[in-house]
Amino acid sequence: MNKPIFINLNHKIENLYKIQPEIYYDVRGETFESFDSQEYEYYTKVKFWYDTISVSQKNTLRGLHGDFVTDKLVQCLKGSIILGVLDIRKDSETFLKQEIFYLNEKNRSQVFIPKGCLNGHYVLEDCIFSYKLSYKYEGADRQITANFNHINWPIKIENPILSERDSKKSYLESKFFDDLISKHYIPR
Repeated sequence: MNKPIFINLNHKIENLYKIQPEIYYDVRGETFESFDSQEYEYYTKVKFWYDTISVSQKNTLRGLHGDFVTDKLVQCLKGSIILGVLDIRKDSETFLKQEIFYLNEKNRSQVFIPKGCLNGHYVLEDCIFSYKLSYKYEGADRQITANFNHINWPIKIENPILSERDSKKSYLESKFFDDLISKHYIPR
């Protein structure tokens, strides 16, 4: 199989990549290479150790979540989502810049999200979403959470289905956010 195409989006968010795997179709359906550790490590300089899958119904909004130790490789395996990414690295030239991606089961696009960026997704169709992580998730108390309104979503989001954590006041709106950023909060 041909290698996936890495599209560098440095002009929007530093070290953010969109990856487009080559998809092969025949009478049986389709096949594509979703991960090659050597190829991905070459482009991202990251080793992935841990996978997580989330299943969500239409109108669910997850995030924004992230930290300063975990790089992520994400993709929508089934259904359709809008992915939002927000750079919260104060030393980055793209601090507080954001990017939007449409991920779905047809385009098979993946996004590499560097540590120090928050991400969230809005579910357009019931979905199965895959996270490949460089650091094992150790619970919500180790993460920075921001309200979904910190992304300029391309559609109007009304009454989304939210977790209790995601419905609470944003760290980005709190006095603690600048302190978290300046110290590059690292989980214990």
